[in-house]
Amino acid sequence: MTGAPPRLKLDELFLEIRLTSRRHIIVEGPPDQRFLQAWLHDVDTKNTVAVTSVEMLDIATDSVLALGFGDGNRGRVVAAAAYAAAAAVDLRAVADRDCG
Repeated sequence: MTGAPPRLKLDELFLEIRLTSRRHIIVEGPPDQRFLQAWLHDVDTKNTVAVTSVEMLDIATDSVLALGFGDGNRGRVVAAAAYAAAAAVDLRAVADRDCG
């Protein structure tokens, strides 16, 4: 047992989004999650937005590749957004451009 929290399946996330009033944003990784959470702490005093790293989601590699995206965090973010759109789930996704 690794002690890491279990990954959330997309259908579980979609159900949570449908059942709560909180808005949800998926980001590429923990640094992006911390950045957005810090910013939201200053501007969203009622805590109405949840930020989740795509690393905390269980998205099958085959599902990402089937949509034509690369097998990395950016591809998983975009795939999650595509599946959310297909399911009419109000979800935001942020895949930033990496420098280097």
